Amino acid sequence: MAELATLKISKFRSIEDATIVFPPGMPVVLFGQNNAGKSNIIRALNIIMGEQYPKTITLDESDYFLRDPNQVVEISAFFRSPLSGIYREIHWMHQRDQDEPTLFEGITISGGKKWPKGEDREDCIVVTIEADRNLKYQLSYATKYTMLSRLMHRFHDVLHRYENVKESLRECFGKTKEAFGQVPEFQEFSGALREDFSCALKCWSYKLDIDFEAYNPLNFFHALRVQAKEGEEIRAFEELGTGEQQILAISFAHAYAKAFKSGFILAIEEPEAHLHPLAQAWLAERIKGMCEDGLQFILSTHSPSFLDILCLPGMHLVYKEENVTRVRRYDAKSLAGHCVERGANPKKCTEATVLPFYAANSSEEMLKGFFAQAVVFVEGPTEALALPIYLKVCGCDTKEKGIAIIPTHGKGSIPRYIRLYGAYGIPTYAIFDNDPEDDGAGNKRKEIIETCGYNFEEWLVNVEEIYVENRFAIFGQNFEKSLRSQFKELGYAEKESEVITKFGPAKPLVAREVATLLALEGNDDASWERIKELSLKIAALVKKEEAEEIPF
Repeated sequence: MAELATLKISKFRSIEDATIVFPPGMPVVLFGQNNAGKSNIIRALNIIMGEQYPKTITLDESDYFLRDPNQVVEISAFFRSPLSGIYREIHWMHQRDQDEPTLFEGITISGGKKWPKGEDREDCIVVTIEADRNLKYQLSYATKYTMLSRLMHRFHDVLHRYENVKESLRECFGKTKEAFGQVPEFQEFSGALREDFSCALKCWSYKLDIDFEAYNPLNFFHALRVQAKEGEEIRAFEELGTGEQQILAISFAHAYAKAFKSGFILAIEEPEAHLHPLAQAWLAERIKGMCEDGLQFILSTHSPSFLDILCLPGMHLVYKEENVTRVRRYDAKSLAGHCVERGANPKKCTEATVLPFYAANSSEEMLKGFFAQAVVFVEGPTEALALPIYLKVCGCDTKEKGIAIIPTHGKGSIPRYIRLYGAYGIPTYAIFDNDPEDDGAGNKRKEIIETCGYNFEEWLVNVEEIYVENRFAIFGQNFEKSLRSQFKELGYAEKESEVITKFGPAKPLVAREVATLLALEGNDDASWERIKELSLKIAALVKKEEAEEIPF
């Protein structure tokens, strides 16, 4: 069974150079902003391993890197287990100004070059479930490349080993046709059709006859159809929800791979589409289990449900830099090395421990930052609920700008996530307080400041007001006390008492409601100056021309 190990793409659409690694036993997940180039990667995989033979593929102007038709487009696939037992790699190249613009060849295990045949490519099938969920096509006989056609072809090949079964099928189908013949209208129509067709072809030297059959004599299994059932009632595929259709397609691919021990790569665009959050989480676990059975997946997603830190080697951040698609990927060794370089304890942060540690401490709320333009880390839910309101009043709408505000549930966790997100080049900002209750010696605050890329100064742990820097801010006491002091003239304490009377003392709720009341009064008062300064620093995270260089 062939197994894809690496896909390399050069000068295709928005991709200058990209390498996609397919680690064994886990899905490949492409994640990142919209329009970053995730679909272009899946399209490149389809060119070299999809249903159309690569030598026959032509390109549109939009397929060339930055629409320049003088570019040489190259796509290569490298296999962990040889393709058809012969090829360790295959290459596709398109150069428009050549007499034969398209080249497709394979490199054999011995290092020689050969043209892979169509049947060689069948040893590692790629099927794409696009965002529009084309299941009806895949479960039809529309072409010989649909999932159903491929499956029935494999069944037919196997059938040759069972001559007694073939004879039984002929007898069964013969009886079926006889039963149809008991309908007079069928007999009359089929007879008239054969007679008219035969008369029309009398002048041809090579004559064909035509007849109805209850099966395809060239492939008994083409009589089979996949059907949806509700209880004992047959249903049309259109009656299945789109999410159910997707799960059926995945189950089909899984069963195929298990039955024939054949390489199968299922590419799914946005697997979260049409699924509720719990179903997304279930499907992500299901896909991971199928990968352990040998099925390969490549997913493009905008859902944190499909990000699993334990499967980090398969996670590829896809992003654009000056209109060029880039890909960033880490494995356990490289991530541990990055974190140690940024101040993590080398005895605790190792290749063996780094992924289990982050996996155990990364909720979906934490992982949503991977889809953000920038991330602001705060200590708890109180800041996470209230801070976006203050920032929006001062002109920084975090939702509009794609800035995630994520609670880490304590100062000690902030540096860890700055390192993780910094590894992927996602700008980060830290907001913490100077409350010494759980950090008497100031070591946690020191680590945050140094991880943000600054030299620690002793006086910072004595800051009592709101202190704002380019990559971090300190609320001198704790969040609520600092805001009571900052908005004293605007009646913060009084508003707080009113909210507590109305809603109770839950800190996150109280902080959010007070922020809402203050926002209604506008930001003209001088009390807002520090918050305005903070909002400018955070907004600058996604304005490259205004932000200082990101340390990591």
